Amino acid sequence: MDGQQRLLSLLINDESDLQKPLEIQINSFSLRLIREFDEFLDIDPIQITCNKQRLENAYFNWIVYDNMPSGEQLFQNINIDTRKLSVFDEFIGRAFQTDTNNEKFKFVKALKNAVAMDQLGYNYNLSQLKDFKDTISVPFDPVDYDWTLRLLLGHCVSFTFPKAKFNNIKMQNIVNDNLRNELKTAQPNVIESIRENLAKLTEAITQNRLFLSRRHARSCCQDTNIVEFQLLQIYLMSYDTWLPADKCRDLFKLYLENPGDKQHNNAITFVTQNLDLSEKFESNAKSFERKDLCLGDWLLFYALNFLEDEDEGKTIFINAAKNIQVSNGTLEKIFEQIFKEMKEQYSIKKFKFPRYSGEIEHFVAQRNSSSSIDETLINSYANLCLIPNGINQSLRDQSIFQKAKIICKQNSESKETLLPKLTFTALAVTKLKNDEERILNVLNDFWLNFTKEMQYKLKSMDN
Repeated sequence: MDGQQRLLSLLINDESDLQKPLEIQINSFSLRLIREFDEFLDIDPIQITCNKQRLENAYFNWIVYDNMPSGEQLFQNINIDTRKLSVFDEFIGRAFQTDTNNEKFKFVKALKNAVAMDQLGYNYNLSQLKDFKDTISVPFDPVDYDWTLRLLLGHCVSFTFPKAKFNNIKMQNIVNDNLRNELKTAQPNVIESIRENLAKLTEAITQNRLFLSRRHARSCCQDTNIVEFQLLQIYLMSYDTWLPADKCRDLFKLYLENPGDKQHNNAITFVTQNLDLSEKFESNAKSFERKDLCLGDWLLFYALNFLEDEDEGKTIFINAAKNIQVSNGTLEKIFEQIFKEMKEQYSIKKFKFPRYSGEIEHFVAQRNSSSSIDETLINSYANLCLIPNGINQSLRDQSIFQKAKIICKQNSESKETLLPKLTFTALAVTKLKNDEERILNVLNDFWLNFTKEMQYKLKSMDN
């Protein structure tokens, strides 16, 4: 039996005990009921005595996965208690009531195993499951576990209902989740479509074709060849947490709709269609979002590694600065040196996992700049970079040249790498050696040219 075992609610009055295993004494027999992964919680079971008649007359909301006919027959009599079951388990219960073919629900255990092992820091090689219990080092969080499963379900619901708004709710609202109410009234064909998407998603996660979390992605990077599609996921995970972000949900959808060999071109399509900066540059936007900055990171990384002609990325990079007018001559040699150093740090051949960078750094500080720079330039694309929180704190009140020195040192000494746009900005500041305003003007011209040419190239490849 799998899922939320709610015999507890029949026998126990203390709500705090509902997450604990249960050991029941019935007449002279002892029956111990343990939900999946309870064994990892290291909690002693509750011991309780119950008479046989009380159990026989009760309605149970057990979710049963059993190849025996008796399991299916028992399930027809369950009474789903929506106040107690998790949103995910309630959906599986309703899906099973719609179609009791056990073969269709084999994915459930694999998905639950994947989510739990991901939380505990393990990859998804289920052949090693026998060693799992002996190496537990991270506490298992059943609330976070249920929440992750709910988010995965929410993604699959949104594929069936494109206008669904179920993915951005706050975790504390899960008890009164609108998704639960919507699924109660869903038609059988809709439930089946959601179940199919969950099954496909499970296969992709357990086969390491889609990453569930940054922890999972990091462990897989050590053992497997990372293709462009997976690297796109990693860079999206570098600017936002994985599951709640709309773009990450869209990437799940991209995979489900286009599995197999088409992933490479579909990843390019995703970049060019969903993260397009051209309109913002053309309208002289006064603000940029984190996903806009992530696009700069991805385009830099792609130019450094994935264009068919090895020199083509270098050519696009240098040409983006070639026609920028400066008083002391051409920028071509300076940007050629920057590209060379970037290539050494971000080569796919020695790929270093990018650090999670949840903060936006103004390279020229919003306050304390050495000159009175216009606010529009301070908030311009060239001056903004994604950065880890800890480093962001250490850079406060530093000059741009001190910041550049700290960032270059961090990149050389860390096992993980900072995102490319931050490193590029630090190298440019070091080598341009101009005043703050002039540096930002040069870099804004560079980004306008570079993103335009890179997206033109990617679109031509996609066609």
